[in-house]
Amino acid sequence: MSTETPDRDAFSTPLALALLLALGLVVLPLAQARFGLWEPWETTWAEIARAMRESGEWFNPQLGGRAAPRSLLTIWLIGLGQALGGGAEWLMRFPMGLAVTGGGVALFAWLREPFGDRRGFIAALAAMTCPQIVLSATTLAGNGVFVGLFMAIVAVYGLLVGRAADNRPVWLQALLAALLGLAVLSWGLWGLFLPLALAVALGLTQLAEGDPEAETPRGVLIGATAGALALTAGLLGWGAWQEWNPKASQILMGSVPGALLLAGVVATHRTPAMKALGKVGAGLCLALPLGAAALMASMYGGDAGGAQGFAAFELLLENHLATSNALPRHVTFDFWVRQVGFAAFPWVLLGPFGLILMVRPDEGANNPPMPPADASLRPLAPLDSGRLVALWFIVSALVIGVLGTLHERYLFPGIGALGVAGALMLTDDALWQRLRSRPLRVRVMGFAMVLMALFLCKDLDRYPKELLGPLLTDGSLELPESFSYGASLKVMRYAIMGAIAVFTFSVASTAIRWYRRLIKKQPTEAQLAQAREHLPSPTTGDEPNPIIEADIRAHTEGHLGTGLRLLEVPSRFALLFAVLALAFTVLMGFHWVPKLSNHLTLKGLIDTYQERDPGGEQPLYTYQMGTPNTSYYLSGYEPITLTKLKSQFKDESRFFMIFPRDRLGSLNYEIRRSGKPRRNVHVIDDSSSRFLLASNILGEGETEMSPIAHAIVDGKPKPAISTIFKDAKGVRQYPQFDGRVQMIGVEVYHTDEVDRWGNPTPEAQARLQALLKEGKLPSFRLGEVMVMRYYFKVLKRVSSSYQIFLHVDYPGNRINGDHHPVDGTFTTNHWIPGDYVVDTQRLLVDHGSNVGRYTMYMGFFLGSRRMKVTPRSAHDGQNRVNLGQVEITRF
Repeated sequence: MSTETPDRDAFSTPLALALLLALGLVVLPLAQARFGLWEPWETTWAEIARAMRESGEWFNPQLGGRAAPRSLLTIWLIGLGQALGGGAEWLMRFPMGLAVTGGGVALFAWLREPFGDRRGFIAALAAMTCPQIVLSATTLAGNGVFVGLFMAIVAVYGLLVGRAADNRPVWLQALLAALLGLAVLSWGLWGLFLPLALAVALGLTQLAEGDPEAETPRGVLIGATAGALALTAGLLGWGAWQEWNPKASQILMGSVPGALLLAGVVATHRTPAMKALGKVGAGLCLALPLGAAALMASMYGGDAGGAQGFAAFELLLENHLATSNALPRHVTFDFWVRQVGFAAFPWVLLGPFGLILMVRPDEGANNPPMPPADASLRPLAPLDSGRLVALWFIVSALVIGVLGTLHERYLFPGIGALGVAGALMLTDDALWQRLRSRPLRVRVMGFAMVLMALFLCKDLDRYPKELLGPLLTDGSLELPESFSYGASLKVMRYAIMGAIAVFTFSVASTAIRWYRRLIKKQPTEAQLAQAREHLPSPTTGDEPNPIIEADIRAHTEGHLGTGLRLLEVPSRFALLFAVLALAFTVLMGFHWVPKLSNHLTLKGLIDTYQERDPGGEQPLYTYQMGTPNTSYYLSGYEPITLTKLKSQFKDESRFFMIFPRDRLGSLNYEIRRSGKPRRNVHVIDDSSSRFLLASNILGEGETEMSPIAHAIVDGKPKPAISTIFKDAKGVRQYPQFDGRVQMIGVEVYHTDEVDRWGNPTPEAQARLQALLKEGKLPSFRLGEVMVMRYYFKVLKRVSSSYQIFLHVDYPGNRINGDHHPVDGTFTTNHWIPGDYVVDTQRLLVDHGSNVGRYTMYMGFFLGSRRMKVTPRSAHDGQNRVNLGQVEITRF
């Protein structure tokens, strides 16, 4: 880590502030307004805030009349947004973005002092563009208030630590105390414990490194350590003895960390790290827990509260001054590793190397750090700043790791440190000059970063919901298999990987050198050296004159080569990487998260309803959505029963309804069998994978989006391949399954020949019929998708939900296609006698399959039982109907 004198003229402070404020106050609010509140991850916060405003219970958040432990400060700010904006989503989220913006500006104000304006700006930008911090700033689910507050706390504390002992303004210490107080309101006691643990850890490193201003007698260290261990052991023993007591775990939750931190404060009280807190901060650290306990005791005292033993202390921890759990399952190590990767991308590619640099700076006894340009700073300010960044991540990881294991907390406030560490390393020109003298080390780093980018992006492509990370850890979100971020993610992946490769492998220099030598026949390095000898004043000292060197390069390589070489200059590449990170953030906030949010919020369905009925004359009902009070967006809309729905469908007046997506099959079955003529539930908005907006009438210009409506055919279909067999008497018959379902035929197409629902174009049908008439087989290449369409007539009621099996067989190889009809939305127990049903299946031809002619067999099964096929000639002895053959080719 370079500690050279910062160059304050290299970058404009007003410009840096303007860019950070533009990101926080313009870009983030625009992203906040692009999607509705996630149900229930955000709407719970909004409902609690609304209930608090209505009841006036400002210190007692409730949901549905029951206590709902949540951050008080966040709830207050959401309530303020509701009061100002009448429920506008972006106004409720605006305080989250404002807090993160304040944290980013504070980081810049801190880091510019030891590292300079340019490096400080890129580091602050790196923290603000980490995906989890962006999500915290644009949603209510990530506690963005505490994320921003903790960034500001680290920054203000860093400013105080970096200042000389006689130059620590009281107002700055008072600001730190105020921020610590707000942190307690936004993340409970851990909002105080975490910054204190960070200060203690920095103090211990100052002692270990022999900081001249850090003097603590050995006896104090030994005594504090022994006392902490003894007190902790005593508390744990008491907890084991009081295992029956429900309050014991709560007491231990607050007292054990407090005991350890108290010992740390005693051991480091004479270090610059602890002195930087000042009397105001130290006093607040003691006063806040006592004051909160007194507040709780006064509010909830008496017979039900504080007068009962440790009840006040319990309330302090269980109420909103200490967060409740947000994870329903145990948090594992691999979960945190994966989430850190997504949460800080792309800065996580650089962050681990940056953290190593912060922990193990290159300065030593023979290379003392240069004094800062500002005399008000301590000589070791750059070193302390680097250590503080590293400890920011390490302490957060340890604390949250313990909380995630024991108490299932989900917030990880150390993500910003990864971005800051990576940015500080990337902008350290002196470091890269030394590293470039050992090219192999740089190549290894580049290879590791490219691999991390490849694996993380591929993982994100396979599991797209992981982008939202710990914000959705309950696992209740299931995205459609077809969901994808599209080409934009691939573009970002290759752009980031390419940029890293160019920088670390000197791709531009190598390509230019080969091009000039082999094609343009330009001078070699030896000829360049000879050219330098004839130039006036070619060198300054032992190093080449950079201006004259640039002239030589420009003359021999041209403007393109000179421009490409800028990508290999650390300061220029750092700006490029920051732009790529910002582009990733913009894509995430304006494209990927809104796309994901279609499956998380009801707002899109409500908006569609209001577009279809601007005047509100046609009612909107909710079906099997719980009570109106349990949904933020459905409050005020009438729930409807199945009996009333059946009656409404017989009426010609139009109405709308919202219901869970997995209820479509059963609902459509009940509606179809209850009336004549049979009618379907018409889906008009299926953008959510969890809920549907439907109506009893399909309006003019509206498109049917119900897969069941597309699967039910009016009149007898005429498939291209008829499945007709002769029975023992020579009578031609369609095969039947248990005498309940009759198979009429089958068709097979390529994906570009069918629409979303599997319906083939007339041209595709004509091509298939002509192909079969010529005696040829449908042909598919390895890696292609076969679109199978099965045509059935329902003869009798099927009481169970059977699956369809498809065996595409070749000697020694099988392509298997077991599936529920119509992607599971239209199960066989919802088929009504007399209906014609078409099931569409998309089947991938695996690249490992053999080439040749495959025979297709199908049937119905439930567990180990298969439906019996009649007549006997229609199956192969295993109740499998022969559907014909297809050709699988390699090319």
